[in-house]
Amino acid sequence: MDEKERSRTLTLTLSQIEKQFGKGSILRLGAKEAIVPVSVISSGSISLENAIDHQGEVTLAIPGHGNGFGKMMLSIQGRTIEIEAYTPGDTIRRGTRVRVVRVQDRNMLFVEPIITINP
Repeated sequence: MDEKERSRTLTLTLSQIEKQFGKGSILRLGAKEAIVPVSVISSGSISLENAIDHQGEVTLAIPGHGNGFGKMMLSIQGRTIEIEAYTPGDTIRRGTRVRVVRVQDRNMLFVEPIITINP
């Protein structure tokens, strides 16, 4: 198949696809028409996966060794929220600064206290 025949076959095929599926169903790579602005409306949902390594402050003591939950204030994705938190370590008292170390089951934050050393 020579270049002229190949080009004609390609044009015919693209024409048939556009007739069947509508104009714009095929976009050529690098074509200016391929860049389509898309408007997005945020749902306002917070993805707790983004909380990992963020710091917050305990507002309700967190029982140690996973024996229940406490609460912490956390700033994430431009919002400040109070959320339940767990710790595998010792009890963490109210007012303690903590760091989120992992998220389990999409809604459980595991935290550890931030230890500051005074020189």
